[in-house]
Amino acid sequence: MARPVSESAVTPEVQQPTHTEQPKSLVNDATLKQPIPKNPALAKEEVSKLEDIQQQLKEQEATLKAQHTDADRIIELKQQQIKLLEQQIAGQQKSSK
Repeated sequence: MARPVSESAVTPEVQQPTHTEQPKSLVNDATLKQPIPKNPALAKEEVSKLEDIQQQLKEQEATLKAQHTDADRIIELKQQQIKLLEQQIAGQQKSSK
């Protein structure tokens, strides 16, 4: 004998992620406000460090753009899936009447 499906099994609650955490900063403000070293070797090292940070930021931007594109595609696919499921349900309801 089939048991009725509980409503919570049909419509599960979706937990929305909370975005209260601040993103980790690659560069703090103190680094940007420090004076340029007088020693050329230290200045060169500082420039190299800032270039590395800039590269990390570019990579992070590319990753975030890719994630955004992937999320948009997933949303499209889920919308299509919902439409197909609604059509299936409507077809089943018509055939059972």
